[in-house]
Amino acid sequence: MNIAKAKEQIRKSASAYMAVSSSGSGYRMETEQMRPILLMGPPGIGKSAIVRQVAEELNIGFISYSMTHHTRQSALGLPHILTKEYGGMMTSVTEYTMSEIIASVYSLMEESGIRSGILFLDEINCVSETLRPVMLQFLQYKTFGKHELPPGWMIVSAGNPPEYNRSAREFDIVTLDRIRRIEIDPDLSAWLRYAQSTGIHPSIPPYLSAHPEDFYKVKTTAAGQEIVTARGWSDLSEMITVLEEQGESVERDLVIQYLQSRNTAEDFTAYYKLFNKYRSDYRIEDILAGQEPAEIHDRAAAAPFDERYALITMLIEYTTRELAAAVRLDEVCHRLHPVLKEIKTSCVDDNNKDDDRGLRNLLLTAAAEQEAVMTRARVMGTLGRREREIITKTAQFLRDAADGDVSDFEDVEGRYRSIIEERAAAIKHGGAMVDAIFAFVDGTFQGGQELMLTVSGLSSRTDAMQFLARWSNDAYIKASAREQF
Repeated sequence: MNIAKAKEQIRKSASAYMAVSSSGSGYRMETEQMRPILLMGPPGIGKSAIVRQVAEELNIGFISYSMTHHTRQSALGLPHILTKEYGGMMTSVTEYTMSEIIASVYSLMEESGIRSGILFLDEINCVSETLRPVMLQFLQYKTFGKHELPPGWMIVSAGNPPEYNRSAREFDIVTLDRIRRIEIDPDLSAWLRYAQSTGIHPSIPPYLSAHPEDFYKVKTTAAGQEIVTARGWSDLSEMITVLEEQGESVERDLVIQYLQSRNTAEDFTAYYKLFNKYRSDYRIEDILAGQEPAEIHDRAAAAPFDERYALITMLIEYTTRELAAAVRLDEVCHRLHPVLKEIKTSCVDDNNKDDDRGLRNLLLTAAAEQEAVMTRARVMGTLGRREREIITKTAQFLRDAADGDVSDFEDVEGRYRSIIEERAAAIKHGGAMVDAIFAFVDGTFQGGQELMLTVSGLSSRTDAMQFLARWSNDAYIKASAREQF
């Protein structure tokens, strides 16, 4: 199956394994029935990423271990000698300290307060021969020696087939009978849906759509090894984005470090330069402001399909970034509202807190509480970029207010009204950009497949859909309705 279907299987399993019994006295399924999941597939296709995403979306803990770094001692624990009495006789016995892996789960639970989560064991089919019997016991009974994985935690593991890793071994029948094996294949369409929802550089989707054979390559040729993976494309995307923000160029010598195939690196570098030419020639900002000159329409209408596809991708990407900014600002406002309401109540209930010093202390305390939430998510292993950005901005607002010229709560309310006005402006700006996209596509291409690309492109972006769900847009609704017929 593809990576998207595998993620759904993990999500469903987590829901089932963590379901409480009707009596409320324990979990619905017995420990032995909660079979660990084994994700088996080539490297770099996103196996570990989807497991972390499930934990983040379900707000449960996440701990990851690469099993290639573990010995029998670190997994099972170190032996130590105890003296015990059996049948009236004292004797020395060997017991084991707690496994490093099990201990890390308990540490996360203590630090975060979370009671359930996913333990992810990567490269599980690369463990040493001495560790294999211990791992078999763990997969079936969730125990290392006497120490058990806490209730509410499920095991997801991953491995690469032996053809990709010389250290990998096939599992025997005994082991396979105790796990749920999911074979994952590289799937460009599934990866593009995921990548576009999380933000991929706009040059990559049109290139891969035109060159699907370049999405995934792990092979040995006469010229050496070729390694191009989904991980490589994702990491290259992030690097290009940062370099562009810094005004730096992107050359073949950089690209080939991520796309380790001479032909693929050269072809993508050439396309990236062409893409940048499109970005400049088509005056993207003017189109999204509804101010593009007539010659832009004429050029786009006469362009080959790959150029039109690149243009629409750029328009969608630029728009999505603005829509995302509006959504983030809205979430910051919603996060701030109950916090400020509580501070105002405290000021009213306790008159001595309505002075300068008392109000500042309340604001700083609230900021620290927000930062504690972020720390907890980080400890859980599920702190995503989006949540980090929202909490950071919320805490920064509170700290800035405390550091600013505030004599009473009305000053804080004035600052909050300013951010509300900023949000309103961002929402208006985002809606106008969506209007401009559909006006341009309709006016230039009279609908057709270009309209379909625009609707599907916006619909595949998580941030865009969140914006459109919160603030309805007539142009998007009408275009979507046309695409249904």
